[in-house]
Amino acid sequence: MVGAWFANATWVLGGAKGFDAQADGMAISVRARRDIHKPDYRRYGRNGAPLQRNRAMVDGADLLIACYDGRTKGGTAYTIAYAQSNQVPILLVPAECDAVDLAAFRQCLSACGDCGASRLHVVNK
Repeated sequence: MVGAWFANATWVLGGAKGFDAQADGMAISVRARRDIHKPDYRRYGRNGAPLQRNRAMVDGADLLIACYDGRTKGGTAYTIAYAQSNQVPILLVPAECDAVDLAAFRQCLSACGDCGASRLHVVNK
C-alpha cells in the first residue's frame, strides 16, 4: 500500500473537505503523524488565509502532494508555484482522484514510489 511508504512521515494537512480529508484518512489508516493547519481567517482574511497557511506548510515540507486539475489560477496553482520556487519536490495527483473513495486515492498515489520524505504537505485542487 502506498500510504505505508509515507507511514513514518508527518502528514501536514489543511483540514479541508475533499482531498485533504482523503489524505487525512490515509494518514490515519497507516498510523502516520498528522499536523493539521486550519486557515487563520481572522488574521489574514477570506482570500489570504488559505494561501498563507499553504505557504507555511510548504516551508516545512519535504514533499508537496497536490491534487491538481491544471488550472493556472487558484490556491493549488499558487501553492505549486510556491513549492517550485522553494525547490520542494512535488507529486501531482490527477484531479479525477478527488473522490470520496480512499481506495481511488491510494491507486492514484501508486506511481510515486518510495521517495523517503519525512514531512508531506497535501494541498487540495
